[in-house]
Amino acid sequence: MSSYPSENSLVVNATHQILTRIRGPYNQTTAIAPTRYQEHQAGGGYDVELPLAMRLLFQYKAPKAEPNRGVRFKLDTQQITTLATREPSEVAYYACPVVDSNNQLSNALTECYFIDAQAIEAGSSQLYIPTDYPNSPVQAKFKDSSDKSGWAGDPVNYYEIPHTAVKTWDDIRNGIESRNIGMVIRRSGSTTASYDVFVDRLQDLWALHDDTLEQVRTDGGEPNENGEQRIERLVSFARFQHLQLFEESDVELPDIERHERHLRDTLEGYQTVRRPDVHGIGRAQELVAQSGSTGWNQALPLGSQS
Repeated sequence: MSSYPSENSLVVNATHQILTRIRGPYNQTTAIAPTRYQEHQAGGGYDVELPLAMRLLFQYKAPKAEPNRGVRFKLDTQQITTLATREPSEVAYYACPVVDSNNQLSNALTECYFIDAQAIEAGSSQLYIPTDYPNSPVQAKFKDSSDKSGWAGDPVNYYEIPHTAVKTWDDIRNGIESRNIGMVIRRSGSTTASYDVFVDRLQDLWALHDDTLEQVRTDGGEPNENGEQRIERLVSFARFQHLQLFEESDVELPDIERHERHLRDTLEGYQTVRRPDVHGIGRAQELVAQSGSTGWNQALPLGSQS
């Protein structure tokens, strides 16, 4: 086939198309990088100003042809773990455009499949969109270093993605317009409970890297929680989201213990890195949509520290 577009090209073109095609109850849409250093500092935030605001996150993946298998998209364990521990179901999606050349970049949105990040098992290495989808299911492959036999390998390493976790652009657009997908972060001018606990998870992720938070306080207060407690909270959240998505489908649940083990292993690895600006999602884009007419002129407290 032709030379496939890069992830950067797909991000630029698809994001532009999203911002120009959204119609409905929102009068302001913005695309931002979700991993800015400022998000984790006091005063950082989305800077939304209107009474209603919601957000989605898209992690773009570049396509590659796979004989007899459709189109393949490479996955990264760190990305999977970060998205699984940050985002509830129907908020973060792997954006997988089925285009095979730069000449098709204008179709990067309409020919794209959006896979709910919570459907992906931690430790997976590949995602496959079959040429005859939806007649054949979307599949993913768990990374098994002992499997050297390619497609003839142990079939237990492959698992099916629930159809409900696979959306087209029309599904995404309709969900944005009806507010049935995404995270509402502000309603009637106030932050929502779902946003507040999202901020808590971001702070847990960030605190895993900051070794100064483990020191005993000198103001008479209690010591800060250790990394193990933060990891258990994050893994518990991801486990629940993953289980719920599969339990609401007719697809067999992959190995939940394997999923949980890889989540924990990756989070433990985060503790060896001091304050990274990204958690493996550097090419992701967040879509923030707002509506209303009153300017609240108030930034959301994303990642602020007291």
